Amino acid sequence: MTSITTGLTEGDFHRLGVLSNGSMTDILTLIGAGGGGAGVTDVTSQSSELTVATSGTTRQLSLTLNAYATTTSVSTLLANCVLASAYNAAMATKIDSVTITAPLAISGTGSSRALATLWKPSTLAVSTGLFALANDALGTVSLSLTGAESRTALKLADTNAVVRDLTSTITGGLVWNTSQLVDLNYLVAQMALKNDVISGLTYGSNAIYHLQSNEGGTPPLYIAWTPSGGSYTNQTGYQELAVPMVYMSLGPAATSGNYTYTFDAKAGTVSSLVMDAMDTVTWATMFEIEFNLTSSWVTHTGTFPAFANGALDLHLGFSTSLVGGLYTQPSGTVHIRNFSLTSPGNPSVRIASDLAVSGNISCVNLTQTSDRRIKTEVTDIDEQARVSLIRGVTPKNYRRTDGVEGVRIGFISQEIRDEMPEDWANLVQWQAGEQSLLVLQYSRLVVPLWASVRNLLARVEALEGKNLKASVSAGKKKTDSNTNDATKATA
Repeated sequence: MTSITTGLTEGDFHRLGVLSNGSMTDILTLIGAGGGGAGVTDVTSQSSELTVATSGTTRQLSLTLNAYATTTSVSTLLANCVLASAYNAAMATKIDSVTITAPLAISGTGSSRALATLWKPSTLAVSTGLFALANDALGTVSLSLTGAESRTALKLADTNAVVRDLTSTITGGLVWNTSQLVDLNYLVAQMALKNDVISGLTYGSNAIYHLQSNEGGTPPLYIAWTPSGGSYTNQTGYQELAVPMVYMSLGPAATSGNYTYTFDAKAGTVSSLVMDAMDTVTWATMFEIEFNLTSSWVTHTGTFPAFANGALDLHLGFSTSLVGGLYTQPSGTVHIRNFSLTSPGNPSVRIASDLAVSGNISCVNLTQTSDRRIKTEVTDIDEQARVSLIRGVTPKNYRRTDGVEGVRIGFISQEIRDEMPEDWANLVQWQAGEQSLLVLQYSRLVVPLWASVRNLLARVEALEGKNLKASVSAGKKKTDSNTNDATKATA
């Protein structure tokens, strides 16, 4: 049995084998062989670790192994070591040196270094109108306005990143983008000059109802559609609809007649748009239409009947096929602009006082009340006054000085007034409003002209009557002469 022991400093062995020539050999055999076969005469040590003790012919060897490490101790020491290749790979990722610039500072010695900043939030200085709340530990500072700031202009940016200035005048007024803004005092003063109520003005019960947009106006006017699965986006000059769908509920609305719609549309990501109208109760009586769209703006105009219950839901981008209709709306975007919806009805405005208009009035028909039941003391106009007016006033060519362009024909109110009787006051009157100008009712000039035509007609008829009588008398005399001649011939 072979027993291998390491790490011993001394011991007693029955047999001590050592490695010799590749095999374990008893040390005494080796020693004996070293003596040339004559036996060991003496043993000496060639190393300080091996000592030889002599007792007569006996030699005792002692081996001191204190200078050598055990396998366990070597393993323990090597556990904290790494291979050179691993060490080099790890060191390659490390920073050889750290260089800083202001406002950073480095402190410490040896293997301990600390980085710090020279700037602290608490060192931030703010001017009048600002308040700073600093926290050096967190490295934060919060700024807020105190209301004490002073600046020449307040710059505001809109959603298109266009910056405009709001400034103050020396009198305390506000100027927005070079336009003077009015203040409350000015508004109060101006409102004090206006009428609180316009008396004598009433509207008919069937007033026109408008749904109208003007995306290209200043400012632009957009319709606030109600999204229902879709959406709308206000763009410059138009609206982009994401369908399906958006809608608008209108009511109370008309119960008879036809609505009129008009709008411009062009394709976005889809090339068709379905529009329908219904009475909010049933789809059975709905109006539906599909518009084919292109990449260019096209105006669409049409009508549809009002509903008996006076309600109206107008849908854009709804698939009417879902409720028994004809059309299916593809999903996507379309562009619309200048949308208007006009309700049916006969609007009327009643004004119980004077109305002054500085511009033109255009209408289909203009009537005036002339019922016998509201008139008394009815007589024929004075013939002499009528003749005097027509003879005394000459029609004129002229140019106006109140902004009306071009040469015009007409009369001079003062000339008419000078020639007419005083009781013809409704022919020439003073203008309603602030200016003291005479106005002439041209339509009433028909009255003296009518009387003149009647007079001329009577005179023509009288002349024609005389000629007729003369013609009849001459014919009768000729007939009598012919009769006498015939009688004589017969005789």
